[in-house]
Amino acid sequence: MDAFGPFPPDCPDYTVGLAISGGADSLALAWLARGWRRHVVAFVVDHGLRESAADEARQTIRTLASFGVSAHLLTLQGLRRDARLQEAARSARYAALIEACVSFGCLDLMVAHHADDQIETVAMRSAAASGPAGLAGMAASRELSGIRLLRPLLCVRRDRLRATLDAHGIRWIEDPSNDNRRFERVRFRQDLSDADGLKLWTQANAFGGLRDERAASQVRVLVTDVLWHPSGFFIFPQKLPPADLLATLWRVISGRAYVPGVDVIQKLLEGPGAVTLHGVLLTRTSPWGWILVREPAAVGKSIRATSDGAWDGRWRLAHAAGTSIEGCTIAAIGTAAAAWARDVPGVVRRSLPALWRDGRLEAIPDICRLRGGNFRRVSFQWSGSHRASEGSFWRHDPFSTGKCGWRL
Repeated sequence: MDAFGPFPPDCPDYTVGLAISGGADSLALAWLARGWRRHVVAFVVDHGLRESAADEARQTIRTLASFGVSAHLLTLQGLRRDARLQEAARSARYAALIEACVSFGCLDLMVAHHADDQIETVAMRSAAASGPAGLAGMAASRELSGIRLLRPLLCVRRDRLRATLDAHGIRWIEDPSNDNRRFERVRFRQDLSDADGLKLWTQANAFGGLRDERAASQVRVLVTDVLWHPSGFFIFPQKLPPADLLATLWRVISGRAYVPGVDVIQKLLEGPGAVTLHGVLLTRTSPWGWILVREPAAVGKSIRATSDGAWDGRWRLAHAAGTSIEGCTIAAIGTAAAAWARDVPGVVRRSLPALWRDGRLEAIPDICRLRGGNFRRVSFQWSGSHRASEGSFWRHDPFSTGKCGWRL
């Protein structure tokens, strides 16, 4: 775990989350994590895809308790049993895990991906003609929305994890889908030879090293040439960053799960002026320089005003003191922005959230200082890939390597 550190003291104020399925890999992770520090909490997901799933989840919680790990059950509902079942289950599982981590105050979530998982991942990406980024496989550390995902077992083979459980008398649950050749990963798992696996593992390490070097270089650019504004946009005062870093920042603003292709970004940059992609606008405006911002025409539809949902996948209602939100909706300010703040470019103002009631602007966000208009103010918190902080400008490292730049 030293590679991911330093960590705060082992105390109740800093609990590390564990994603536990009940299989051998995740139970081995839990057992090892409990030996590393006392204050860990396991989240056991009942995906409801098998009749025995609920009983298996309860059994897993009992197993975790036997070696001192407290656990909480998360239940998934409404998964469709079709060809994309595993992908849908994975997305729903991560969404539930992230929400649980935020609720419990966990900044880090450990998952049990191991060396064999890495080999299978690289094999599938190689078959799909992935480039160097895909062939690097899974990263040992990755930032998600509000948490850091850690994979401390990527250098450990599956057999060693099972041997660890056997040595300590810990029983695990076998998921029959792990042998179902209907799924692509299972086919690769069963068909790969040891020699092929070693070759793919070596390849992943080589490309992974290049990825780490590139990330360190990008952090240096972020520290010197990129600003993040709490209104939810990036500023490039001097010049545009390299295309691969710009693609990463593009994903932050768009809220999409994946980074756009570097070749696509590079082609966009060859144009003469402003460009749009995935609901994100890159444009130049005085006196800011280049800015990367949500395209006003692409923002999400209105939602009921609560503290639960994220409007446009980017903003949550954080505080509405003195303002009743009953019967209100959250929607873009749009052209109503012209009546108030001048602290940010107009294209930014039009894509910010506000409270509306019966088609009338009820309250504006307090992200920008008010310079006109008799409106109440309400606080919104950035809830996209990276959270905004209070204040005017601040620098942010979306890679959060722990070695370069800041982790905020």
